[in-house]
Amino acid sequence: MVKRELITSSQAAFLSLHGAVLLLALCALFAKWLTLPALYIVVGRSLFAALALFTFCRFTSIPISITRPLLFKLAASGLLLALHWWSFFYTIQISSVTLGLLTFACFPLFVGIISVAFKLQKFKITTFIQALLCILGIYLVVSTQSLITADLTALMYGLFSAFSFAVLTLFNKLFVKSSAPITVAFWQNLFSGLWLFPVLFLYQILPTNDELILIAILGIVFTALAHSLLLSSLQLISAFTVSLTLTLEPLYGIAAAWVFLDEQLTILMCVGGVLIILANYWAGREQVTELIN
Repeated sequence: MVKRELITSSQAAFLSLHGAVLLLALCALFAKWLTLPALYIVVGRSLFAALALFTFCRFTSIPISITRPLLFKLAASGLLLALHWWSFFYTIQISSVTLGLLTFACFPLFVGIISVAFKLQKFKITTFIQALLCILGIYLVVSTQSLITADLTALMYGLFSAFSFAVLTLFNKLFVKSSAPITVAFWQNLFSGLWLFPVLFLYQILPTNDELILIAILGIVFTALAHSLLLSSLQLISAFTVSLTLTLEPLYGIAAAWVFLDEQLTILMCVGGVLIILANYWAGREQVTELIN
């Protein structure tokens, strides 16, 4: 009975994780749909997400109060989240959806390096092989894109986006052990918006009604819901497995860009996608085995 409950819980966690990955992948399209500065998009996204999460907590009686030490930690992680989102959107705006997703997909390597360096997990050869499969898959997915001609600035911002999200993932793994994922998501999104809000006064821009609607959708559906699902999965799934699963984001995002933005889709991209899925399935099977043994 206990094993069956663990399997059911782990399956729900993986469904939450993959739902979050799909929603997060589609976020990349908003960087092209919206002509507003990346910082403007992040502030709107964060505050709409915080409002949605606050409303949900009030109606479901989920407490949002936290201790003062945790408040300071979430404030710091909120700044990290804001910088991650800003660098991610900015990378896509000055380059392409493909390059933004490619550089972001490098973050599992940062998670693995940081985890081993700080002894958060033991080094395993299977983890190394899974990461290599993901790297090979990502390379094949974007092999038709010329990275040589890509702007070096975009590459640097993209890699910073990956690194900041890797650090944030490891912090969130600790936060959800003592707090509800939705509570963590609310405070991080709130602080993300508040940290960058003063900078908006540097811009002499007012969004149109259509842009406000898009930002609201981005914040409520593709941020509040996605962030909550992602944090929920961290309660049962390791940070590295979550980071590895998030390498599916380029696959989903590039496919969406092909449909909505008419970007190229090749056979090599499909082969790379299969390798990424294989690595994630392998990691997922190992995680379930660890939970029930």
